[in-house]
Amino acid sequence: DSYIVFKKHAPISLEEVIPVLSVKPLHRLWLIVSGPIFHFVAKSITAAQILVNEVKKCGFKHSGIISIRADGVVVEIISGTWTSFLLMDGDEPMIQPNSLSRILEISNTILLEGKKRIECLHNEIERIDEKVNRAQNSLDDFGESISS
Repeated sequence: DSYIVFKKHAPISLEEVIPVLSVKPLHRLWLIVSGPIFHFVAKSITAAQILVNEVKKCGFKHSGIISIRADGVVVEIISGTWTSFLLMDGDEPMIQPNSLSRILEISNTILLEGKKRIECLHNEIERIDEKVNRAQNSLDDFGESISS
């Protein structure tokens, strides 16, 4: 079993972590940093393939089609930025007090890398949409020429 005792989508500080460390966890206390995960529903397999290929350019390398539904193709976009640190095992600290600052520095760096990837995706999404539309129009044109 696991429980979230503190959650934040911004860099963390010593002042925020120290009070959490003063309470004995039920089992173990982990500091986990996880990059962003998004889900999109593309209108077609072609659109989904383009989306997966393009988001990889922004660092979302662990992305792919996860299901096909009546309303479209579900694409999961995962950044892959992730780390964990075991801080306490029961009431036993698993890190040296002088290493906590460095652990937070590393954690915050990983968090900010995930945010950079979100910014890249935000900046690229319109270009990706245009690429999908061009591909879809080409397929529509191809379909018309076959049926003519």
